[in-house]
Amino acid sequence: MKIFGTAKGGALSKKDFGVAFGGNGVTPSNQISQENQNDSMGLLKDGKAAFGYLFEAGHDLLGEELSSVSFYLSASIYGVITSGTISVYCGQNGSSTSGNVLIGSIDASTISTSEFEWKEFTGIGTKTVLENDKVWIQYSVEGDQRASVGKYQNASVPPNFWGNGGELPTGNDAGTTDAGDTISCWSYDESAVPIGVAPATETSTPAHITAIKISYE
Repeated sequence: MKIFGTAKGGALSKKDFGVAFGGNGVTPSNQISQENQNDSMGLLKDGKAAFGYLFEAGHDLLGEELSSVSFYLSASIYGVITSGTISVYCGQNGSSTSGNVLIGSIDASTISTSEFEWKEFTGIGTKTVLENDKVWIQYSVEGDQRASVGKYQNASVPPNFWGNGGELPTGNDAGTTDAGDTISCWSYDESAVPIGVAPATETSTPAHITAIKISYE
């Protein structure tokens, strides 16, 4: 359905629509998200774990300036965290840190021990998103305990769940549903990549589908 009435007399884009009709409880027009979550996984304290997504051709983020990423975190499962830094990166270099951008970092000791909460990573760098770029979370300075990252768990959930990923539930029904196709990324322990290096995309089911919010400019 087209809605007319922009300054140029054309149909409202998704960004225009958010500006015109946004309000409390409505996802900002410059934010996309995957908010399905019913479980969690441990972010290893030594940096040998990285979770996130790759953005495929045609995704709404391509060409946009990524400025803020939020993950759903808690310290309630493994215990109080008193040290360490957790960071979020964007890029696609899986061999070195060259070209990968640090978006933001948080002091791991600020993560709640009583509940899961959205923690924002922003203020250090931004990146114009390219096809096959990835965004991921990782300990960048070793901490004294693992953090828990919220995820959607289902025995049949595919790596492309956020986007065109099937019926478990039907795609991403708890967040933005029309931002384009993604593939989940995951590295852990023996398969871990160095800090700041892009993790591999997943190819098998069940995939590790993290809860995430991404803001762009």
